[in-house]
Amino acid sequence: MRSQAKTQPPAQLLAGYTGENYFDEMLDAEGQPRPHYRRFRELFQSFAPSEFELKRQSVDLAFLRQGVTFNVYGDSAGTEKIFPFDLLPRIIPAAEWKESSAASSSASPR
Repeated sequence: MRSQAKTQPPAQLLAGYTGENYFDEMLDAEGQPRPHYRRFRELFQSFAPSEFELKRQSVDLAFLRQGVTFNVYGDSAGTEKIFPFDLLPRIIPAAEWKESSAASSSASPR
């Protein structure tokens, strides 16, 4: 079986996406990727929508098989629901994490 070379699809997943009127972790106010998101965004844009959908389905199946589910009581279907999981990470630079961590630890009662 011959392997086929993977061609890069056009950047589609974030086409037309803007972070207008709210804070966006990935994009700055001008719509440019923040420094800590640049590499991730490049990699993310290399996926075709169908490829991303397959990855999402794989995560859903893994969660279902591993029991990462919940029930909604009162739901007429009464079935297990897969725990929602976002494949887009929230990347927090170390300096921001340190600042946030320090603020939350000083605010919590001991």
